[in-house]
Amino acid sequence: MSTLLLEIELLAIVIGLAVGIYAALARERLRLLREIRTSANKHAWTFSAGRGYRDPAVFRIHGETFSGLPWNLETGNCRSSALRLELTFPTLQGKSDLVVVPRNAKWESSLASPSLPEAREFPSGLVDFDAAYKVLANPGQVSSPPVTPALAERFVKWPKDTVAPNPVTAWRDQSGFHVEAHLPKMSNWATIEYLLTLGEEMCAQLPAAAF
Repeated sequence: MSTLLLEIELLAIVIGLAVGIYAALARERLRLLREIRTSANKHAWTFSAGRGYRDPAVFRIHGETFSGLPWNLETGNCRSSALRLELTFPTLQGKSDLVVVPRNAKWESSLASPSLPEAREFPSGLVDFDAAYKVLANPGQVSSPPVTPALAERFVKWPKDTVAPNPVTAWRDQSGFHVEAHLPKMSNWATIEYLLTLGEEMCAQLPAAAF
């Protein structure tokens, strides 16, 4: 009987610890969601939670860059990482002519970026970036690397206060220009802000769209 009681007590302790950890994680996710909502409101951007506070990792933000370029930021879960952040610039839509994908075949096969059978690779010139990613573009529309060394460095070196993604991809299709980050955990505002800056800088390097 004493052995049974001991096992029951140990099980109760394990369950209690699990519940406590889950509650702490839930509180942190809600705190991050409030931070993101407050920061979005300060910029007069439209914030909406996908499933309310039951799943704080899922939300959408609609806004504009300082130059007036509209964008949509949407989050979601995926099989390859804990959280996906997809930034879309819908007015930059066009025929698929640019793709930035990781060289890791596992990641490349699991991402939804379009294929470019007639494209060739345009290295950025930054060793760390070129070792991890490849930039494919249509040579008929692009004559110089779409990703400069300075942009490539921003692509691979995220600030310490952000949730560094692995990987980041980018592509253009008929629905817009997309920059997608796969995160190991829920995003904070610093991560969103950095992704927006990265996306805006990439838009400035895009070739003219073809339809």
